[in-house]
Amino acid sequence: MSRWLALLAATMVAWLALACTSSPPKAPGFNATISNEGGSVTIEVTWTNWENKGAGPSFEVVMDTHSVSLDDYNLGELAVLRVDGSREVLPTTWEAPPGGHHRSGRLDFPARDAAGQEAIGAGTHTVELLVRDVAGVKERRFRWELPR
Repeated sequence: MSRWLALLAATMVAWLALACTSSPPKAPGFNATISNEGGSVTIEVTWTNWENKGAGPSFEVVMDTHSVSLDDYNLGELAVLRVDGSREVLPTTWEAPPGGHHRSGRLDFPARDAAGQEAIGAGTHTVELLVRDVAGVKERRFRWELPR
């Protein structure tokens, strides 16, 4: 009997340790990272705080190429967030050190738009990050449908 209790206790300890170290479950089918390739530049965007709808949206952006310098592209001026297909929100910051052919940084948007409305609210269904005029590509779209 004591062997059985020891085995049960060890199993429970292992289960609790796993439960405490696991990352939170993701919504089924939701992919926070989206890539777009065009004009010899690949841009990969990860929406880092998509689960926190009350916070200003924040994205990690990685740009890679072997043909042009990426240092001249200021995503703080070239990006916009489109919410539910119509409302647009401008970024607050683009923090990215120079990198030549490989550049990465963080693109942040405010929690509320210029009219005072939540950028991403409880009723938001779709969010698009639009990046315009990078390496001859007029507009790149990174689109997320939020889980309900």
